[in-house]
Parts: sequence; C-alpha cells; structure tokens
Amino acid sequence: MYEPILEVDLAGVKLKLSNAIRNCPLCVNENCPHPSGSVSVLNTTYDTQTYSYWLARLIAAFVVERHLVTESTARLWLDDLAEAYAHDSYMFRSMAVVTWALLP
Repeated sequence: MYEPILEVDLAGVKLKLSNAIRNCPLCVNENCPHPSGSVSVLNTTYDTQTYSYWLARLIAAFVVERHLVTESTARLWLDDLAEAYAHDSYMFRSMAVVTWALLP
C-alpha cells in the first residue's frame, strides 16, 4: 500500500515523516507496559553518520528561519564544530528521554 511521505528540507537536511504517523492521534498512557526511559548519546566524531552533526544543522536552520541569527553566523557555528573535530576537541553528549505513546 502506498503511503504518502511528508518531506521537509531544512537547510539541506531532509526530514521525512509518514503521514500515517503525523496524523495519528497518539496519547501517553500511564498504564503502558513499556516504561519511559532515557538514552545516552555520545558523539566523539562530527560527520554525517552522527546524531550531533544533523542536530547541529537542524538547530542552525531553525534559528536562521526564525531570524534569530544570520545565515553567516549559523555557518560560522557549524564551521567551528567541524574545526573542533579536526583538532580532536569535539564531544557531544545528550540524554534523550524516550516516552511510549499508544493509540487511544
């Protein structure tokens, strides 16, 4: 069965989201058998295979789109991250919270 995909392009970062997920009426259920938890993300490299690389681009696109910084300022920020990695001075760590949601 064909399922349309919503594709968003944020400064060259393509995000795809299934319409079925986007339009699904999900709710958090306290009786869910799967507990919420956390996932630790640690990136010591900065390239297209890492979470932090794409997160940085998403944040840069967001702040430029909202006119919070100029595009050149965002580009300098991304260049600084790449330079930190080139000098073996890059590390990214985040604790992501995972929550389960069920169909009502």
